[in-house]
Amino acid sequence: MRLYARSILLALLCMASLSVSASDEPVWLPLHFETPIPQRPTGGRELHVSPQGHDGGDGSAAKPWKTLAHAVAQLKAGDTLTLAAGQYKENVTLKASGTEKAWIVIRSAPGAQAVICGDDGIVLTLEPGVAFVRLENLEIASGSHGLRCNNSKAPANAPVRDLDVIGCYFHDLRGVGVKLYRVERALVHSCRFTKIPDGGAGFGTGDGGAKDVKVVNCKSWNHNDGQGAAGDSDGFHAEGGAGFLFEACEVRDVTEDGIDCKGGNVAIRNCRVVRAHNGFKLWTAPIRVENCVVQDVAENALKLAAEAGRADEIRVRSSTFVNAGDILAVFSIKGPVGRLSIRDCILAGGRKALIGTWKDGVSLELDADHNVYADSPLLLATSKQKFAPAAWDEFAKATGGQAHARYVASMDELKLEKLAEGQPAPAAGSPAFEAGDPAQAAPADPLGRPRGKKPNIGAY
Repeated sequence: MRLYARSILLALLCMASLSVSASDEPVWLPLHFETPIPQRPTGGRELHVSPQGHDGGDGSAAKPWKTLAHAVAQLKAGDTLTLAAGQYKENVTLKASGTEKAWIVIRSAPGAQAVICGDDGIVLTLEPGVAFVRLENLEIASGSHGLRCNNSKAPANAPVRDLDVIGCYFHDLRGVGVKLYRVERALVHSCRFTKIPDGGAGFGTGDGGAKDVKVVNCKSWNHNDGQGAAGDSDGFHAEGGAGFLFEACEVRDVTEDGIDCKGGNVAIRNCRVVRAHNGFKLWTAPIRVENCVVQDVAENALKLAAEAGRADEIRVRSSTFVNAGDILAVFSIKGPVGRLSIRDCILAGGRKALIGTWKDGVSLELDADHNVYADSPLLLATSKQKFAPAAWDEFAKATGGQAHARYVASMDELKLEKLAEGQPAPAAGSPAFEAGDPAQAAPADPLGRPRGKKPNIGAY
């Protein structure tokens, strides 16, 4: 009786996953990305699975297998496994690997949507050492975690290498959408994540684990584990490792951070966060942030905790940070930090525009010209001096000149158009209008439109 009831519950969960309406999804901006979806060589068999199939078949289009567990056990390098439309109510473990010239591809049939609904466990598990695998256009729902590498311990567990997750939709899971502990050369491209308590996608471990990870054109929204700021409901996160790119990603309505990255050598470009606890929380330099928008967050639009002994520069360019607790916070620095360079940015509508809380003996070279500050008292990081709007000259002198930076009294004076639509562009008459530095500003805005000879300060 218990088994029957559990089967009924799982079937209802799968039916619910299919009932997620497109109207539940926000209208996304067409953020520009330069990282393409690569072609991968296969050259092996074309195999098929269908909810109407039979595991006694031969895996052909005419005689497809029925279960994914049986199908993935047959895979060899170069094979493509195509899933017919419908629901697959099972948890699956992949042990097979492709090669550099013969990838394994697991995909929905062209024009179809295969939905893998997990049981109580992980919907899709990759065993340690799996390599050269692509997952494409799959819908994954209802398990504890969507996709996970079962290799959190080192050195016993080999990393998963050369993994593509392309065009997949993860939702209504009870843990995390994608969790890749030890992974090298992973691409997560054009995926969507929603209603997942522990967040959209995560990488690495406390002792490293992740190398060369790219998250491109992904959307993550409506994550809430019920723990507020103390929880794990990030849009995207990395626990450790090095070499992270977040490009053209958008996060909305999460109770923790938009992007929380403890890994080093991180680049964030053309990304947007709306309604989170922190916008970007970045832990290890070098850090690059370019062409980003963060708005309506509870705490910090940009929170930096760089351990400067590992690198020497944090660079922020052509971004707009509006309506936050503290706009930019630099904290918990360990050892002498080299350089924080923030240029061509709008910092507006927060309790404080710049803040620092590091220990005595820590030095910081601050380069913060061609910015516009509005409606935010200024707390200078290096000296912890607080400057009211009337003391702008003292702030400018303390930060090395600030010849092209401006402080304005209110958001109204800043004159941002399309803030509600996520494209906060300075209108004519704004102090940020055509006041950017052509030598420092990004050449195009987050939508890929050229900026021209007189760029605006900010993302647009």
